[in-house]
Amino acid sequence: MKKTAIQQNILADASAKSIDVGAITCLKKEDLPRMLLQNFSSNLAVALFVCGKDRHDFYEYLLSELTQIKLERIQSGYLNKEEYSRCEEVLTYLSKSPLYIDDAVSLDISEIKKRVDRLSRELTLQGIKLGLIVFWRAYEGEVDSSEKRKWQVELQEISLKLCVPVIMVKE
Repeated sequence: MKKTAIQQNILADASAKSIDVGAITCLKKEDLPRMLLQNFSSNLAVALFVCGKDRHDFYEYLLSELTQIKLERIQSGYLNKEEYSRCEEVLTYLSKSPLYIDDAVSLDISEIKKRVDRLSRELTLQGIKLGLIVFWRAYEGEVDSSEKRKWQVELQEISLKLCVPVIMVKE
């Protein structure tokens, strides 16, 4: 798939980050667009789980980063012709990329495991390799550290079972 000039700049600007299978890697949200593009350029699929009430903020943020248009402009909807063209170009690229998004408001870890297993089987049948699982969760208020630890352990099991790196995006 042909990369746009914007996408080539994002890939060129960032140093490569190694993500190991079985180790849950925490990634800053600023690194996510580059990670997505790296996987797409290697013809690897990405499963993206966006959980929480602020999931719409995530989509605006991602579009802003990939188009290099200020977030405020994206949120306002007032774009000039050139910015609109950049949005269209990036959205067309994403629509052709092996990106699978699940943005249910509240998923428990057992449901996520089922969905990842199902997606992995479907991709295998299509001859597509799952290259990365991204988990973006907006926590509301204080979250018990044992709750976070439980999620990390469960995500680590998914990573080991499927031999696919898992990253958690932190805001």
